[in-house]
Amino acid sequence: MRAPTNDDLARNARAWRDVFAAPEAHLDYEEVEAYVDGRADSDLRARVDEHRGRCERCAQDIADLDAERRRASRRPLPRPILIAAAAAVLVLLFLPLLRRPARVDSAPPARIPIRDYGRADWNALVRNALATGRIEVANPLPPFPSDALRGSQDGPSAVRLEPAGTIVESQTPALTWSNLDAPVIVSVYRGETRIAESGPVSHQWTVDVPLQRGAIYQWQIRSGDAIYPAPPDPPAELRVLDARSADDLAAARRSFPNDHRLLGILYGRAALNARAREELTEHLRLHPKDNAVRRILQNLRAAR
Repeated sequence: MRAPTNDDLARNARAWRDVFAAPEAHLDYEEVEAYVDGRADSDLRARVDEHRGRCERCAQDIADLDAERRRASRRPLPRPILIAAAAAVLVLLFLPLLRRPARVDSAPPARIPIRDYGRADWNALVRNALATGRIEVANPLPPFPSDALRGSQDGPSAVRLEPAGTIVESQTPALTWSNLDAPVIVSVYRGETRIAESGPVSHQWTVDVPLQRGAIYQWQIRSGDAIYPAPPDPPAELRVLDARSADDLAAARRSFPNDHRLLGILYGRAALNARAREELTEHLRLHPKDNAVRRILQNLRAAR
């Protein structure tokens, strides 16, 4: 056996240093927001580009916020906003005619009032969320044994199943998978009982029987002799939104369709975080100085 060389000792030292190195902190929400909105200076942009290349969570946060910004920008402006924009143009045209000196208003932005929704539980939910910056989840997710990435392969070619390890709002959810082009058979189970099964399909299948509100289901896909998720991995699991939360969301959309703050908080209480982030992002687009809602959105992102 040969004696270790200086190069061997140096490599061992670097390996142990990497093992005990402190984990790198994730990007702050303000840094992610400045990067996506194009407000980051060259130093911050370079640091974010370098960090996202090795941090999957921060790269996903950047992608999620960018997608939400794009969705929000595609929505048509409500009529009141168009009227307000026209009024602003008229003010700018006649502003040079005014001889009064400009007045600097140092007062803080007015707080957006909380309306009376006619329901004590909704009023309390919104007030508590704005005060604490967090949304109390009514029916927290169980400790799902599965997540969105399943299959017998590792690396970029692994079969990805969605939704998995989450709550779905629809009783007939669309089930999707990627990195597998061959036709598959989709099976949905509740415990040991098969609830639904597809014929040969590719990439997506919508469950063709209504699933029970509040129940947990498992699903898998089969291509020839191959099953995904492959044993010993457990099947992909999902929970259908409970009836009370579904009724509350339907009532809010019916009575307050433009109250994105209420809708976002109700979606957050139902643990439908993607929809909650979408609604709260739209609220901030309309009310960019609402720092209470900004804090809620930041905490939702941190809870991924």
